[in-house]
Amino acid sequence: MAMQGILDEHDGTDVAEQATFLLGKLSLRQRNYPEAVRYFELYLSQYRDDKLMRAASHAGIAGALENQGQFADAAARYVQAIDEFSDGPLTGDYQLAALRCYVELNDGEKARGLLTELQDKFKGTELANRAARIFGEKFPG
Repeated sequence: MAMQGILDEHDGTDVAEQATFLLGKLSLRQRNYPEAVRYFELYLSQYRDDKLMRAASHAGIAGALENQGQFADAAARYVQAIDEFSDGPLTGDYQLAALRCYVELNDGEKARGLLTELQDKFKGTELANRAARIFGEKFPG
C-alpha cells in the first residue's frame, strides 16, 4: 500500500499516526485481519495521546477477532476499548459489541451485566433496544 511509504518517510509524525490507524481500518474493511491487527497493534504501541483513536484501535482488533470467530478474545478487546475511553462517544457501541460476543459464548452473566449497563445508560434508545433483542434471542425470558 502507498500509505506504508508514509509510515516509513514520516515516522513519529501526526501524518504517520493517522496513516497507521487508516491502514488498520482499510485492512479490516478488506477482511485482511492479520494486517488489520498488525496496524492497530502498531498504533497502540507507538501512540498514546488520543484516547478516541486508541479505543478505536482496540475495537478494530476486536472486530477482526470477532469476524474470525474468536469471541472470547474479541470481547476482551472490546472491554479494553471501553476502558481506554470510558466516557467516549462510542462506548455504547463497544458495550453492545462485547455483549454480542458474550452471547456467542453463552456467557449469560457477562452479557446480562452489559445489557443492564446499556439499558441504564441508554434507556429508550435504539442501542438499548438492540442489546435487549440480541440478549433475548439467546436467553429468552
